[in-house]
Amino acid sequence: MSRTRLTGLIVAVVTPFATSGGVDYKMLDRHLNWLVDRGVHGVMVAGTAGEYANLSDEERRQIAEQAVKSIAGRVPVIVHTGHTNRDSMLALTHHAEQVGADAVMLTAPAIVKPTQDEIETYFQEVASAVSIGVVIYDNPGRIGVKIAPDTLIHLSEVENIVALKDSGRVMADIAEVINKAGDRLAVLSGEGDLFLPILALGGAGGILTVPNVLPKPHVELFESFQRGDLAQARLLNHKLMEFSKVLSAEGKYHAAIKAAMRETGIPIGIPRRPLTDVSPQTKERIRKQLEILGLVRG
Repeated sequence: MSRTRLTGLIVAVVTPFATSGGVDYKMLDRHLNWLVDRGVHGVMVAGTAGEYANLSDEERRQIAEQAVKSIAGRVPVIVHTGHTNRDSMLALTHHAEQVGADAVMLTAPAIVKPTQDEIETYFQEVASAVSIGVVIYDNPGRIGVKIAPDTLIHLSEVENIVALKDSGRVMADIAEVINKAGDRLAVLSGEGDLFLPILALGGAGGILTVPNVLPKPHVELFESFQRGDLAQARLLNHKLMEFSKVLSAEGKYHAAIKAAMRETGIPIGIPRRPLTDVSPQTKERIRKQLEILGLVRG
């Protein structure tokens, strides 16, 4: 796929769970359609926000199939296929291509702390295994290794490595990658508070979690920036950053996202164990912040 297709606001979709504990595929279908109806530019499923570490490989395959079916070509579908086991990663990657995903996304190998040469070889192998797009996810906070700008610039020469989701938070590195490879690699923010700054550097957009509950303001932020209305983009950025602070306060960001979604009428369920719901105090803070913002489902 072309890097130009992965632009704008792409939602890192949470996985809905039923009271029985299983994946609620009907709710996933409803939520994906709700997001597209509100103007998002793409979706990414079964990633960190989707609690992939607590999903079986079969559940991940079914989520990929449901996402492709629900979206029906209206926006790009990215499937996260990262795995601690290389063979399982390749199997999930092949499956994503077979069912019609537009791209796959994965981090550098977790746990083993690979060298930069090993990271480069790893992504080259993934890219050669499929013909669809490959999105590199740089998330050193969870993986333990940062992908160096030179490695990313080298990998941008691979035809179907089309984008970078950056959660490394080093703006100088992001600027270097955009300056040297931005014509080949769509650089996407993985952090909500850096969505606007990365756009300002020449980035293509973001793959973000908060839009699960507030898609419209994020779409409007992107569109305001695109039309040159920086005052409006900054205003929206400020409001969304304040909301994110509330979500992050307890250190249970993804559980807080689900709590906010339930507060706005989206029956998404709670996280799967070992994760647990946020405290009543945090729920109250989320409720008050939503009331202040006036940003509710609708």
